[in-house]
Amino acid sequence: MASDELKSFKVGDKVKKTVEPPRPGAKAEPAPQAASVGFPRIEAVVEQDQPDLTGLQARRAELSTLATGAKANKDKAAAKKAALAYQRAEELIAYLLETKAKMTAGPGQASSG
Repeated sequence: MASDELKSFKVGDKVKKTVEPPRPGAKAEPAPQAASVGFPRIEAVVEQDQPDLTGLQARRAELSTLATGAKANKDKAAAKKAALAYQRAEELIAYLLETKAKMTAGPGQASSG
């Protein structure tokens, strides 16, 4: 008798299902507005006609003076790293603006180099 019970035994009959199959006509996921690569602030600056980088430049100058004038070496090193990060962000934005200008100028008007 025990062997007859084991032949008809299924785990699925004893365990409750935790995942339900998708239902037809259920909520569809909305399409994303615009694809972003994950840097919305930089994208917003690049998309502007006249990007304002004065805040970036002012903060970098402030960090540079802190890097030279700080008393603790730990503060100097942290300020140097932060100033370098701001410098790289400025260079990135400049490169992106240059690329954007080349792309909007068209293939015949792009400078060779």
